[in-house]
Amino acid sequence: MCPEQNRDDAHGLPTTERIVLWALRAWVVGQRKRMAVDALIAERLEWIGAEDLAALFDAFIGTVTLGAVRPLAIHCVCHRGLSEDERALLDALALAQSGRSFETVLLLRCFLAPASATEAVRFACRIGEGLSQAGRVFDLRVLGSTQYALAAEDHRFGTVSLAIH
Repeated sequence: MCPEQNRDDAHGLPTTERIVLWALRAWVVGQRKRMAVDALIAERLEWIGAEDLAALFDAFIGTVTLGAVRPLAIHCVCHRGLSEDERALLDALALAQSGRSFETVLLLRCFLAPASATEAVRFACRIGEGLSQAGRVFDLRVLGSTQYALAAEDHRFGTVSLAIH
């Protein structure tokens, strides 16, 4: 089944996104249960040749959790579903990897304080570079969350959205 058709099922994600999602979820579980999960995250990232990125994932999700302006829905590692917040984090990493840091900031500002969004983008870009070096590229899907008041190709203004969802 196409990941776009099965977008609410985390098991339907491409391998790279599924492992990154697992790492994000494991980090949250580790924080909640006061468990050391760094080695587990590095081991899982090793599956995609990105074990060196464990510290960057720690910094990225740490910045996200400390800078969140509202509670974020991050599921347990065994949960099949995919929350909107998890999808947004994966989309942010995909945008950052593709060099679209401005859009990444706008997306992260939906749930992060301004300084935290800027900091998280720096980590996301470094994660994207590391994944690219490991030969792993996120699928950059068409994001419904990236409608801004920006000039369209025909130089008229595009759709204006007061909130990015």
